[in-house]
Amino acid sequence: MLDKQGEIIPPYVFLLPTERDKLMHKIDHRVMHNSMQQMASIQEQLGCLNINLSGQTIAHADCYEIIVSAIKRSAM
Repeated sequence: MLDKQGEIIPPYVFLLPTERDKLMHKIDHRVMHNSMQQMASIQEQLGCLNINLSGQTIAHADCYEIIVSAIKRSAM
């Protein structure tokens, strides 16, 4: 994650507040979509893509639909 000046924000700065405020699924969704979009073009060389999702994301009501949507949108 980058701040307004383009500097990297270390995960320890934003992950705990994000989990506390139950917003982790939003970060996971963005990571999922961005990763799949970027990796779709090198899928054959890559072989597989692993993304770690938080427990909050997996427990979220729309988790399955978000994963399916990300896969379809990326054509993976």
